[in-house]
Amino acid sequence: MAVRREPWRVRVLQDGLRLVYLTVIVGAVVAGVLLPGRAYPLWRDVVGRVVVGLSAQILVLAILRMLVPRPLSGSHKVGRNRDYFRWLASVCFAEVALHPLLRFPFWFLHLTRVLYLRALGAQLSVGVSLHEQIVVREPSLVSLGSGSQLEPGVIIEVALHGAGRIRVGQVTIGQGVLVGAHSILMPGATIGHDARVEPGAVIGEDVKVGVGAFIGEGAHLEQGCDLGSYVAVGTGAIVGVGVKAGDRARIEAGAVVEPGTIIKERERWTGAPARRVE
Repeated sequence: MAVRREPWRVRVLQDGLRLVYLTVIVGAVVAGVLLPGRAYPLWRDVVGRVVVGLSAQILVLAILRMLVPRPLSGSHKVGRNRDYFRWLASVCFAEVALHPLLRFPFWFLHLTRVLYLRALGAQLSVGVSLHEQIVVREPSLVSLGSGSQLEPGVIIEVALHGAGRIRVGQVTIGQGVLVGAHSILMPGATIGHDARVEPGAVIGEDVKVGVGAFIGEGAHLEQGCDLGSYVAVGTGAIVGVGVKAGDRARIEAGAVVEPGTIIKERERWTGAPARRVE
């Protein structure tokens, strides 16, 4: 069966959308800087124009975010598909807004970084801790609970392309969660309150991590895993597709849990392939 490829017209549409968004944003900033009357002394005039220009940028971003339809979760065909074009319109807006040249005045300080992401549709409060080196592809599909912390190099992916389709999913991180450096969260991932994800871990598509769970350094949770509350996954463990683990279960370091395995509450599994420890 032939794989549906992205038509060249879609590429043209993407470039056109990016140019439109960029023109509107830059136009709003330029207007905010140039239109106000001159003030004296000079330092007051300069500071005032900078503040008005930055305020205009945040305002126009918030307005565009309200006008541009948010992408829908699910699997969308590439090509002439309304949901796919809805995704394109939204992701092109996010790409322009998150370009380093546009975001840099806001990216230096934590408070303005949070404000900027909220203007782009992210659900988060001032109580989160976001390192400036995180990567968020589409903020409107990201939710961060109060007290959560994302360390340097964390990547939040809300869409995956493949086989002529695009898979889009909301990423939800609960309150008090720590996501370690260079971890990757895939579309549909949900992490419960007070969980801890160590550096370099990969949280796959539609994975559910329960309250207070611990995911070790370099661990890999594959698509559809469902881990209960206070589950512990050791360093470098690989948890296969569709694995279900009950509350307080333990998967030892280096274990390889085969796809579809069901681990009951408080059980301990180890080995490659992993087996229950009696």
